[in-house]
Amino acid sequence: EEADIVVASLVRSNPKGHIGFLGKADAEQRVNVLCTRARLGLIFIGNAKCFKNASPPSPLWCKLLQFLQQSGSIFDGLPIKCQQHKSLCEPADVCEPQQLAKWCKEGAGCGRQCDTLLACGHVCPLRCH
Repeated sequence: EEADIVVASLVRSNPKGHIGFLGKADAEQRVNVLCTRARLGLIFIGNAKCFKNASPPSPLWCKLLQFLQQSGSIFDGLPIKCQQHKSLCEPADVCEPQQLAKWCKEGAGCGRQCDTLLACGHVCPLRCH
């Protein structure tokens, strides 16, 4: 089924490059189906190094990752955009679960003063949220 945005977890991350069923003969068909279901955006979450160094080598993943790398679409972390101030955090600031938890605990904004004008006429005293 199609969706505006598709998020796919690649579920494989190990130093030996074992990618299981994602490296099998029918993986190309599976990846094609996955990529054609996203109308506006596709987000892969996973260990690119594991797929690049797959054992046995996977031409499919090598080509796909090379394309994504060349287009500037691979990040070491999660790029998060503040909707209030339109600023983008550095993806490396959110590359570990603890960092994401901290980001969300702080209001999931960019950390600057909110500055939104409240109904009472005062400026919001909170950090961006």
